[in-house]
Amino acid sequence: MSGHKILHISDLYVSEKTPSVLQNDKYLDPLFTKFSELGEFCALVISGDIVDRGGSQKDYEIARDIIEKIKKESDATHVIVVPGNHDVSRDRLTGCRGDRDIDEKQLWQYTDIKFSYFSEFLENMNLDADIKSGLIMYKIINDPRIIILGIDSTYHIGTTDAGGYINIETLQRSLEQIFECDNERYKEYTKIAVLHHTPIVYHSASQTYADNNGTGVGQYGTCDPENWKSVKNLLLKYDVHLVLAGHVHGTQSERIQEFEQPNDGIFYSIAGSIGVNFNNEVKDLSGIDEKYKRKLDNLQCYVSLNGNHNSFDVISIEDKDYIIEEQYKYVMDEGIGKWILWSKKPNKDKEEDDIFAEPVDVVEPMPSKSQYTDAILRMVRENKLYKTGHFHWKGYALHNWIDVSYFFQHQTAILTVVQGIRFIIEREIKISNPEYIIGLGVKGSVIMSYVRYLFPESKCSYYPESKKEYNKYELKLFDGKGLNSPIILLTDVVHSGNTIKSFIDDNYAPRQRACINVITIFDTYPAREISSIDDYRDIKLYSLAQIQVTECKGGMSRCPVYSSKLAYVYEYEEDKKEDF
Repeated sequence: MSGHKILHISDLYVSEKTPSVLQNDKYLDPLFTKFSELGEFCALVISGDIVDRGGSQKDYEIARDIIEKIKKESDATHVIVVPGNHDVSRDRLTGCRGDRDIDEKQLWQYTDIKFSYFSEFLENMNLDADIKSGLIMYKIINDPRIIILGIDSTYHIGTTDAGGYINIETLQRSLEQIFECDNERYKEYTKIAVLHHTPIVYHSASQTYADNNGTGVGQYGTCDPENWKSVKNLLLKYDVHLVLAGHVHGTQSERIQEFEQPNDGIFYSIAGSIGVNFNNEVKDLSGIDEKYKRKLDNLQCYVSLNGNHNSFDVISIEDKDYIIEEQYKYVMDEGIGKWILWSKKPNKDKEEDDIFAEPVDVVEPMPSKSQYTDAILRMVRENKLYKTGHFHWKGYALHNWIDVSYFFQHQTAILTVVQGIRFIIEREIKISNPEYIIGLGVKGSVIMSYVRYLFPESKCSYYPESKKEYNKYELKLFDGKGLNSPIILLTDVVHSGNTIKSFIDDNYAPRQRACINVITIFDTYPAREISSIDDYRDIKLYSLAQIQVTECKGGMSRCPVYSSKLAYVYEYEEDKKEDF
């Protein structure tokens, strides 16, 4: 199977003036060691940004030498390269100003000029390409049966940066020429599209938090959504179900975005940058003296302020419908640089491996909390429970939310949660038999009804928002004098902690000691703690999973989306079902 693997790298950023890490032998040596361990590749795919800031002839000469070394060390048979936004020669385009034959308002359309250095680079690499087409190059590989389509997503980029955009007309003509005449022949081939700009990122304010590059909304030049919709439909028409891209410098394994991949029939593999010198982020900070900057230049490690890593992907083609993605990241181990396997995931689960298929009567205890977390996040991802939109309730306006109702409708899901809570109580809180277990609200009460059978000697109850719902047992239990023993509070989601604060205010006098352990399925509050509680409250928060949720700055009354009905708004009332 070694020859059925594709090496996918992106964002090399080669530059004579500000060298890429790929120009450092200390970085290259462990990279080549890892390539030799992984074996031979049928193809080396480079999804753009070969050079930095448009580059020069000299930059591309350096890049060609590096890529030739990578090809040799990886035993790659074929090479496919697409341009990125940094490969557009903006200085050449700027030099065209004043030419009366040039439309200065649409300089991006002069492909021959903006790709003059890049075209020469492709020619020197002996790579056939059509720089004026949406399909800039392609490779048909018969062993294994793979077709790789190199797509140009820089169509609208000229002297200034812009989002990814693909010339749909020329792309369609090219695909017709390949497939229309001999479609049966390529029926069993795995078809892969390669482009620079990442098609799938948030188009909302939550991008600031969900995208691990830490930039503001929309600043990372993702694909134009309407253009990508047309391109995606065209790719699906020709049975393309895998897209390789780069551009964002981060990798999917660190991003909430993984839970929101659209169910559009395409598996997206996003490679982080293999060449960015993240030390430059640190050097750009004010207050860093020259001595420290020189020290950073000599470091073998590369530090990112935004949580990015130098990385590359390996795509294994087992068969036409089953693809495995491996992400490798560069880390330092006691001062020695090495590449480690960071994540491994298939484009879909094989049926025999699906341990969460319904129905399941028993969920066996797992040896670590991380396994409960992985299982719960897997359910979120596979069932598309991480929602974007506009959600308003209880005084909050949110850009995204988690549809937790799934966990109360599926037996395996709720049993996984309950066993995870048991693990936290026994292993982390270290209480063998809690005095009190109390469910907050309706969903907390459902969780409590399962947990109570694991701890039969505990006093169990629920805490509704209105005392009118109390019976005699609750009225006696919550008499306003406070529960002195450490208690367990169960809930589905902790965001602001207001329900917990209300519980404390209703049941404890000011400055009265309160020892409370809160266990939630999801902790969505950025601070990861319950704030605005005085020193006399010993509150500990435990969660099975952490997924960040972002708030609408306008609130309920000042939110233009809500007040002007600019989009569909999800509204929540306690006595009604969530409108998901």
